[in-house]
Amino acid sequence: MKVLKRIDMNTRLEAHEERRVEEDTNTIINDYYREMNDMLSELANELDCSLKCATDVWYLRTRSRWTQELEDKLISLHDTGMAPNMCEFE
Repeated sequence: MKVLKRIDMNTRLEAHEERRVEEDTNTIINDYYREMNDMLSELANELDCSLKCATDVWYLRTRSRWTQELEDKLISLHDTGMAPNMCEFE
């Protein structure tokens, strides 16, 4: 893994450093997106559900309100085509 120089909004960079920081940032974001997508695809296969459903399940699992019962209810709602708004799902 590449070690990046810590910068903040007050850091002045030369033009060539700006381009390098932008490229490094894009690489990090792209790598994160790819890893996240791979993980969600694996979860979708494991649960035998859509990628959207797997994304909602992953989100629910990161919340303190998670229970197996809620997860099962969420998957069931996705199966019937009635995916809930996750911010309001209880």
